[in-house]
Amino acid sequence: MRDIKIISLGENCLIDEILKDFKLRKETFPFGSGRFNIEYILSICKDDFKNLLNTQYLRYAEVEGIRVVKNSFYSSQNSIYHSTVCDDVEFTHHDLFQPKIRESLERKIQRFQMALENPQDFVFMYYYRYSDFRNSVSLIEELKKWIAWVENKSKQKPRVVLISQELIDNRSQRRVKVKKHDWGLEATLHTLDIWTGPEQWSAPQDRDLFDELLNANTTLQFMYGEDWFLEKIRRKIQKIRDQFNQLKFRIKAIIKKLLHPTIRDQIQ
Repeated sequence: MRDIKIISLGENCLIDEILKDFKLRKETFPFGSGRFNIEYILSICKDDFKNLLNTQYLRYAEVEGIRVVKNSFYSSQNSIYHSTVCDDVEFTHHDLFQPKIRESLERKIQRFQMALENPQDFVFMYYYRYSDFRNSVSLIEELKKWIAWVENKSKQKPRVVLISQELIDNRSQRRVKVKKHDWGLEATLHTLDIWTGPEQWSAPQDRDLFDELLNANTTLQFMYGEDWFLEKIRRKIQKIRDQFNQLKFRIKAIIKKLLHPTIRDQIQ
């Protein structure tokens, strides 16, 4: 069974957070914990990351009351993105003026560059943020440009999953719609709330929809090819192990409450 790694292409930290919580994140990469759009990413890849960490273009900025580092070198031509991902490249959680943090990001870049050399061992996930400016048709055209660039570079077509959301009025309309295209897999999650703000950015109320998406047969077949069923079994076994460990933890906590303090201290 091939070891397939899933890579987040942004646009923000949501996909990386989902992969981590579902235990599908095996390594971290440069676009998983910042704010990017696909046009930025294509430009970054084309110049082989030469200007991404160039201090000539880096500056501190304040976003939503938090100091972040931004890179002003890259630009996007289309007005189809959420305002937070088209106002320069943003390193939301990484102060690149700190040597150790910079070195960490350099390692992530190296891993991504290696992935571009052999993209068949990876799946790339792009989250298109909900906004008043969204235009999925135009976004897909930009995504196709990145796919074509990777295919031309590596002679292999990368597997790309595009994730977006549509708002609904009634809870009964919540669902996941998955459609396969010649360029990749398009997944639309129909939700009541927008994934934005300090409480909702990580989609806590829609994790069941992500669970449905990530474990759907269509998704697994696209991501893992002929090994999809083995991956499905692996995930089921992992889920049983997690549930068993949670049960052990709860039982131990109950026993500790019931026992005499001196005995309780001995089993800690």
